[in-house]
Amino acid sequence: MEKESTRFKRENKPDFGRERITLLYEDEYIAVIYKPDGMLSVPYPGSRNRTAIDTLEQLMRKKGTFSKNHRPFVVHRLDRDTSGVMMFALTEKAQKKIMDNWQTIVTERLYRAVAENPRNPEDALAESGLIDDEIAYNAHNIGFVPKKGDRPADTAFTRKALLHRRTFSGREERSVYERNLTVKNGRPQFKTISARTHYKIIARGKTHTLFELSLDTGRKNQIRAHLSSKGYPLA
Repeated sequence: MEKESTRFKRENKPDFGRERITLLYEDEYIAVIYKPDGMLSVPYPGSRNRTAIDTLEQLMRKKGTFSKNHRPFVVHRLDRDTSGVMMFALTEKAQKKIMDNWQTIVTERLYRAVAENPRNPEDALAESGLIDDEIAYNAHNIGFVPKKGDRPADTAFTRKALLHRRTFSGREERSVYERNLTVKNGRPQFKTISARTHYKIIARGKTHTLFELSLDTGRKNQIRAHLSSKGYPLA
């Protein structure tokens, strides 16, 4: 389910529905693009929104370079509201080689983010540091840092997710929420995953702070969840 604020920002963009990617580099094995904010990297079950991989495929079809064996393959993702550079493999063999060696190929992931200041000035972060709180995912597949005692709501949606998790055949695609649920003493629990974000404050304003961030892990919504947990929701 899309947040109301996200939908408003997306639908009020000047190029809503006509978002374009910029092809930065292409050879026989890879394509590198610039993805605008508001565009999904890849589709998810039930979504009909425009995606970066679909747009790249359309571009290749127009150029006559698309074929069954030469087409975009996913090697990583960027969140919908994140703009930046993405790489796609163009053959299955290239995809496997990139993904098998991702940790050595990608030596640094650097981001800039503007966040609202914490309500209490005493909660301001130091000039630089590491946030390594573990992340969970809620029923809307949004990452957050859980507080002690946080549990999934015992709703029909959660019960359905747990049932799908138990009967998963391997051919279906599970949501992030389903993949990160577990059961303890008969009750649903969030299954947290490790995440490490290094941050440096570039500028402090009266209402907002500009961060530079590098990631040791690439979890969905990692920057959003980590900064929010410290009182700095992304603007």
